[in-house]
Amino acid sequence: LQGAHVKDHNPNNLGVVMLGNFENQRPTDAAIHSLDTLVTMKMDEFRLPVNDVYTHREWAPTACPGRHLQSHMQVARARGGVIHAALGFPVDWLA
Repeated sequence: LQGAHVKDHNPNNLGVVMLGNFENQRPTDAAIHSLDTLVTMKMDEFRLPVNDVYTHREWAPTACPGRHLQSHMQVARARGGVIHAALGFPVDWLA
């Protein structure tokens, strides 16, 4: 199934949707945990380092995913493999 979430960048990527206006509201802790878990599982499945995970605005000019979710992504990148280790996934290939 080919998605159509980022113009000219759809082949060989996976789009994840979180419902909400994260420009104006903060995602709940439960939503962040679910997102982190899903992204971590997909990173492990496809052997991707966190630096290969992008938000919509990093591919195209848009407010998506909103400033509050964008800031979470920046924090997630900064902590590297920590979420992997917490969920029991290997981290040796993240370097």
